[in-house]
Amino acid sequence: MEFDGSNLESPSSFNKALLNNTHGGTFDGNARQLKNLRDGWLNRKIKRVSSLPFIGFDKEVNAWIFQDHAFHGGQRIDLNKQGYFDLPKNGIKTSLKSIRIHTGGEHKPDWIMDYLTAFHWQGMSLLAFFLGTLFVQQIRKQQKSWPFLEFTGEPGAGKSTALEFCWALLGREDYEGFDLNDATPAGLRRTFNSVSNMPVVLIESDRNAPDYKDTAKKGGVNFDQLKKLYNGRGTGTLGVARRNNEVEEHLFQGSLIISQNAQVDGSEALLQRIVHCHADKKHHGKGTKEVAERLAAMDVKELSGFLDDALKNENKILDVYFKKFAECRQRFTDNGSLKVERVVKCYAQIAAAGYALPVLFPSLTEQHSEMLEAYLFQRAHVREERLADDHPLVQAFWDQYDYMNEVPAPGIAEFEIRSDFMNHSKSDHEIAISFEHFKKLSELHRQDRLDLQAVKKLIENSARY
Repeated sequence: MEFDGSNLESPSSFNKALLNNTHGGTFDGNARQLKNLRDGWLNRKIKRVSSLPFIGFDKEVNAWIFQDHAFHGGQRIDLNKQGYFDLPKNGIKTSLKSIRIHTGGEHKPDWIMDYLTAFHWQGMSLLAFFLGTLFVQQIRKQQKSWPFLEFTGEPGAGKSTALEFCWALLGREDYEGFDLNDATPAGLRRTFNSVSNMPVVLIESDRNAPDYKDTAKKGGVNFDQLKKLYNGRGTGTLGVARRNNEVEEHLFQGSLIISQNAQVDGSEALLQRIVHCHADKKHHGKGTKEVAERLAAMDVKELSGFLDDALKNENKILDVYFKKFAECRQRFTDNGSLKVERVVKCYAQIAAAGYALPVLFPSLTEQHSEMLEAYLFQRAHVREERLADDHPLVQAFWDQYDYMNEVPAPGIAEFEIRSDFMNHSKSDHEIAISFEHFKKLSELHRQDRLDLQAVKKLIENSARY
């Protein structure tokens, strides 16, 4: 039980604190008796116990703090009878109750080949990202950054199953991510601040759902505003109510995964920071579905040993990571086909984390790691191509615009037919489009129906026009 200093100021304040924080506890003594108690508690050498408002790694004590166990120097530490972890120099615990992490399990790595069969190299990239995230502050300390992961997927490809499975490896049960449709600025900021050396997964519900427009109004995230999280910078500034100019700003101590239906679009600087993997069904064969279902049925207690084993092997994992990162970055730039340094760095970081997976999974060979690296090398090429072009939805929009400007459709006799009749601007240097006009012509031309709400958000970054 925690007390503020004001709770020990007088018998009445101490009595009130007991009533509020215990099951029926009271104090009926006088001021002298309270002073005797207070002197006995405070006027002696006592161990300081810190209470963290998050879970995960605390760099001040160089330990991972969860509800039931802590990990320090490769050793697992149990919660003591007083309800805190007794570390060499001080005591510590977490006060966060909204996220529950199961620890203490036994790592059984025999499922890894089933995982590769079910989720292929996209899933292995996700697993490597989760492993690297457990040491993200150690990595940022040397390399100054850790990439964002965009994990998209076609329906039935297993995107959600893979995310929930990886969360179970970190001891979090039945969880996929934080739904952006329910986000408020305060809720998003608290989500970012609640974990350390663990991922924050942002998901977005189906854009085609009947209530999408209503729920999207609640929050909406401009991903360009999140660029600073790449370097572990602040999650937002709050004023402190002390009648002065003090402000409070928490640093981002985790990693960011974006998993939504539409691809993220934004500035070039944002897109360079994102490693994009798209789950598909090309690798699906006979029995793939059954393998995925078997993995999904595994209990968090069977899987959370991954977390324990990873934290016990911190030094081995980081040694492999830093060694392989230098090698991967060199190979990515050797033939000169990749030009953007930040893209090279981001994809090499995930590839290097992939080379560390055999520390926990002895059945993974060097060839497996090399194939994962080859997949990420190919994805880096796709990312650079994306940087040089528009978002696919914006490309489709302009393709339809150009086509409908050139090819008359039945029923548009009331419009003046000219090469740019869809452009309502009077300036030669601007294009002004009525979305209602565009929608009507698309139906007349029998073009694919586009998500024009999404187009409105994406089109400001257009390169073609």
